[in-house]
Amino acid sequence: MLKMTRLSQDEIKIRNIIGENLKLIRKKSGLTQVELAEKLDCTFQQIQKYEKARNTLSCLKLKKLSDIFNVPVERFYFPMEVTSSVQVINNIKAQI
Repeated sequence: MLKMTRLSQDEIKIRNIIGENLKLIRKKSGLTQVELAEKLDCTFQQIQKYEKARNTLSCLKLKKLSDIFNVPVERFYFPMEVTSSVQVINNIKAQI
């Protein structure tokens, strides 16, 4: 039997950031959820769940997404409005 565990606030924040970034990157690239699902070898419903932070992306799926969009994996972990390394460091410190 699977044991359900509650996510911490940090895990929820990270899922939300990854989901939002996935959606922004996908839209910016001009792909639909259906088209991305075909490239990622999953269903469009799964893409919806990733974008809405209902499911967690595995490391392998994140790597494949980074290859599809030609962006570093790290791009999914930081809010899009963060542009400088100083802002990234300050964001991380604020969340600790």
